[in-house]
Amino acid sequence: MDAAPFPKSIRNVEYLVTKKGAHRLHERLTNYLVLTSCISMAATIAMTGKCEWNSSTSIGIEGSALDHLRLAIPLLGPMQAAIGACTLGSITIPVTEIEPSPAPTGDNPQRPILDAFGNSLSPIFVEYYETHRSWLEERGMKISDWPTSIAFGRVIRNAMSHGNKIKMTDKKQKPVNWRSLKYDISDHDKAVYGVGCDLFILEVILLMFDMSKELDDLGCPIEP
Repeated sequence: MDAAPFPKSIRNVEYLVTKKGAHRLHERLTNYLVLTSCISMAATIAMTGKCEWNSSTSIGIEGSALDHLRLAIPLLGPMQAAIGACTLGSITIPVTEIEPSPAPTGDNPQRPILDAFGNSLSPIFVEYYETHRSWLEERGMKISDWPTSIAFGRVIRNAMSHGNKIKMTDKKQKPVNWRSLKYDISDHDKAVYGVGCDLFILEVILLMFDMSKELDDLGCPIEP
């Protein structure tokens, strides 16, 4: 995670786009962007004594398991919207393909601040999952019949509420998979979310979008 520009960028793969009143992730993503802006501004002022952001200032978030991808999180717009007591009309976050970075070795001196960025996303993901879990259950959908990303999200939600470690003890529980990741009961107690784990901020944001697409396919309303 570092400041723009991004010299390792190869090309834009896609854009994550939400619009107010038209996407179930818009308010949730807005909240995360505001939190990211607050943490980034505090860290910038603490280190440099000033904050000279402009409309193009963003923070780069690289993947863990998806180590060839990077998000560019805007910093100034979300903060301005929060201060002005208004909601962003739309959000566009580019997903860029990059050259994979070597895995870090030893202690990461940025670990505390990275943990702050990651921990602020956890409650947003848990609320997102729980809101739509109720909708699935009201329609009598068995967990075994849930779409791939949502079933995977259930395991990650449980991990986030148990020290970020997978809790899979039921021998009848089916393996879950999402993109390049797959977990089963042999992964019980494995740390899966956080710095150095399979999933961190980029993976969870992409997972939320994939879950949203599956909810759309099931006919779930934006506000169930």
